[in-house]
Amino acid sequence: MSNMFHQIGDTLEKSMYFKSCFYILTGALLIYIGYIVGKWVGSVVF
Repeated sequence: MSNMFHQIGDTLEKSMYFKSCFYILTGALLIYIGYIVGKWVGSVVF
């Protein structure tokens, strides 16, 4: 029984780790795209 709880805990820990990695990567990608679009818009407008 305790082994089952341990497995659930490990799975939750892994999924939390993957989720945080996913959010960090997504955030970095959005910032990168925003930077490129901002540069492009800036070069067009100014």
